[in-house]
Amino acid sequence: MTVKQKETYSVSYDSSNDVLSEKLNLLLDNIINLIRSHNPSLLELTRIEYNSEEMTNAPLYNGNTNLTESNRRFESDVVFLGTSKNNLVLSVCFYGGRLVISMNVDPSIESAYMDNWANIKTSDSLNVFAVAKACRYVTNTGTAYNRYNINTAYNVLNNAISIDVVYWYGLNSSGYKFDSNILTIFKTVEDDQNTQSLGCAITKANNCLLAFSFNEQISIITDQRLNATALSSVFCNSKTDLREWFGYYTSNGFYVNRFECKGMAYLHTLGGMNGCNNSNASNQMGSFESINTKNNVVSPLLTPYNLPFIGEEEGYFRKVHIPGFNNKCIGELYLMWTPSETTFTIGDIVSCDNKNFAILGTSIVTWAVKI
Repeated sequence: MTVKQKETYSVSYDSSNDVLSEKLNLLLDNIINLIRSHNPSLLELTRIEYNSEEMTNAPLYNGNTNLTESNRRFESDVVFLGTSKNNLVLSVCFYGGRLVISMNVDPSIESAYMDNWANIKTSDSLNVFAVAKACRYVTNTGTAYNRYNINTAYNVLNNAISIDVVYWYGLNSSGYKFDSNILTIFKTVEDDQNTQSLGCAITKANNCLLAFSFNEQISIITDQRLNATALSSVFCNSKTDLREWFGYYTSNGFYVNRFECKGMAYLHTLGGMNGCNNSNASNQMGSFESINTKNNVVSPLLTPYNLPFIGEEEGYFRKVHIPGFNNKCIGELYLMWTPSETTFTIGDIVSCDNKNFAILGTSIVTWAVKI
C-alpha cells in the first residue's frame, strides 16, 4: 500500500526571546524522525551540536570564520545519517535560512584521512572541509550551484517557524518532497549474494539526480580516487585532503569555484547534468563534442531515441544501476520514458503494470522510483 500525505512542522518562535538554534533543532529532529520512521536501518551516526567546538573548529571550520558565502552560517546541529560511519552518509542541518540535505562523509572519516587538523591549515583558498562544503549551498544566479544538495527555505511567520514536506512510503521506497526537491530512500541489492541495503537519491527541480548506496565504503572509494590520474588528489602539508570530493578542479588543478559541490557528486549523478565544455563554462545539456568526458557522465536522459517506440498513454521503465563505486548495486531506481502529453510534477505517483512509481523529474524521459 502506498501512502502519500503532507506534513507541516511548526514551532513557536519569538525572535526577541527565543534562541533560533534551539527552535530549529526541534524542526530538524522532526525531519530526521520522519525519515527514520520509514527507514529504521538508517542510524544517527554523528551529531555536531550547534556552537560546539566541533562546529566552530574542525570538522566544519578550521578557526577561520569567513568561510561562508554572503555571511551564511550553520543555524542548527548537523546530523549524519547512514548505516555505517565507514560508508557514504547523509548530512541534515539548517544553514543560512534553509534546510540542507546532502550526500556526505562522517566527520570521523575525514579526520582520520587528514591525520592532524592543525597541519591542514594553509591558505584562504583551501579553508573549507569536505563535511562543511557538502552541507552548504550558494544562490548565485545562473550558475550550477546547489545541484548536489537539497536546500529548502523555512518560513518565519506569525511568531512561528515552519517547514512543509510532502512524503510517500511503500514497500520499496519512501520519498520526501521539499518544494520541488525530493529526497528518496529505496531498497537496493548490493552484490551477487543479493545483500539487501538502502540507496538514496537527491533530485533537483531539473532532471539532475544524485544517487548513491549507503553501502559504499569510503576506503574503497578513496583507493580508486587516489589511483585515478584524471581525478588526482590534492595534498596539503603532505596530508591527503578529502575536500577534493566536493570541489571541482580544472586541468591546471585550480577550483572552478570553491563553493561548488561537485567532485564525488559528479561521479554519482544521473541525468541532465551540468556538463562542462572545454572552457569550463556551464552547459546544462552539453553536446557530445563539448562534454569533457573525464568529469561528466552521458546519460540516456539526454535523448529518447535509444528507447522503444510506445504509444502516447504508455510508459517504459528500465531499472538502472546506482552510479558510483559499487558496480553491483542496483535498486528500485528506473529510467522512465513516456510520450504522454500529460504534464507530470516531481513527486507524482503513476501506475504501470499494477506497479506504482514516483516521478523524480519533469521530462518525458526522466527518473522514477518504484514504491
